[in-house]
Amino acid sequence: MIKKISNFVLTYFSWFIFGYAIFLIIVRLLVTDIAVLDESEQLVTGNFFALGYNQQPPLYSWIQNIVFQIFGISILSLSLLKNFFIFIIYLFIYKLGILIYQDKEKAVLGALSLMLVPQIVWSAQVDQVHTVMLTAMSVLTVYWVFKMLYKDRSSTFDFVVLGLFCAMGFLAKYNFLLVVISLLIVLLFNRTYRIKFFEKRLWITIGIGIALVLPHVWWAVNHFDFVTGRTVERMGVGKVDDFGRLKALGSLGLATLLFISPFWLFFLGFFGRTFNKIRPGCTTWFLGKYMINTMVLLVVIVLILEATNIKERWLQPYLVFFPLFAFGFVERIKSEVQLQRYIATALAAATIASLVMILRPWLIDIRQKPSRANYPFSILAQELRSEIENEKSLLIYGEDKFIAGNLKLFFSQATVYTPHIPFQPYKLGKEVLFVYSQKNKPSKKIDELVKKGYLCKEKSFSISYYHSNYLKYSPKITLCKI
Repeated sequence: MIKKISNFVLTYFSWFIFGYAIFLIIVRLLVTDIAVLDESEQLVTGNFFALGYNQQPPLYSWIQNIVFQIFGISILSLSLLKNFFIFIIYLFIYKLGILIYQDKEKAVLGALSLMLVPQIVWSAQVDQVHTVMLTAMSVLTVYWVFKMLYKDRSSTFDFVVLGLFCAMGFLAKYNFLLVVISLLIVLLFNRTYRIKFFEKRLWITIGIGIALVLPHVWWAVNHFDFVTGRTVERMGVGKVDDFGRLKALGSLGLATLLFISPFWLFFLGFFGRTFNKIRPGCTTWFLGKYMINTMVLLVVIVLILEATNIKERWLQPYLVFFPLFAFGFVERIKSEVQLQRYIATALAAATIASLVMILRPWLIDIRQKPSRANYPFSILAQELRSEIENEKSLLIYGEDKFIAGNLKLFFSQATVYTPHIPFQPYKLGKEVLFVYSQKNKPSKKIDELVKKGYLCKEKSFSISYYHSNYLKYSPKITLCKI
């Protein structure tokens, strides 16, 4: 059985990853019928066009809007888009491996090994959206640069596509800029690459990139404090002493180790005895230099900003190539049993991760703490429907994007607003519904409506979390009508 599965994966890897993406969509639909944190943000921002929404660039929301227009506002629409980008990550790591090594086995193993990287096999599934797209664009851009370098002469179309990819990467997340800088450094310091790449048509790439990102950059500059404030807070930026700087470097080092674990343990266990010396001029080192450059840039940023809190997911677009790079140091794999066992290990890890995703909401009483998947928004929506006269004229004010997004999921014709996304347009309707926690009543907003002639009625709910026998979700609502 293991032999048949391994042979299928090796022979039809592209189709296998396509099937895996569909499997992940099914898993997501089985986990819960509500949106988790980043998904809930898309339910708000993915319903209107703007040059900027919040601290993240707008491209993901623009694309999500198109998906909503085609498939409707649903968990399926959210999952389709995210897993499309996950499919892109696996597929083009594989294609990059073919390009570099001319060895299908190494290419498959380099891509499949991402199932042993928790940030890809777990975190990207549980909640991420912007980082997933950023990683996909990083992979596409590096692949395209390699493809151009392998040609005798790149076409004008190649430079156009590269400009498009760079613009999309920047509009996915701002730290894509490190991808571009790291690639340019590698290309500049290699004479062969420099001659091939730095020619007049590179201005086409630069022109397209600037033209596509300029409207959003203009918006971001005009809202600079808003765009950068939360990121600075998350990174723990501040004035620190020498010990603080060591702590910052330690945070980056730990995040790096955690990102590549447990892949490196399995890699050494299976292939540690088959290491092969690689000539420094080999294109395998292109990936190595790219990752080294990004890490050096990150060290500089950490020291300059004095950031003490680095997350593993921030390293995803840079270290996603690490498994593929590692297989460049392995001789051609001769043992079929070794190959089959490694593939089986990766598939087992992905299967276990998916099963845990499905089972985790059911463990709420054991954990004595709800996850995002446990919030009973569908039941809350049923309770609220009896209070609402006309959904089309309803404005929902959610305390945060998690509440607002999930109410949009169940009241698709209503307009939703949350202060976490303050630039969204809205108009007061005949009914305004405020949903908030006990401590965060928007009294000022409610008082403003009362002065305009609205009659407001407050009500509390106590609803069991999904799969819990005793934990309760207790939101408060204020419904104002005129």
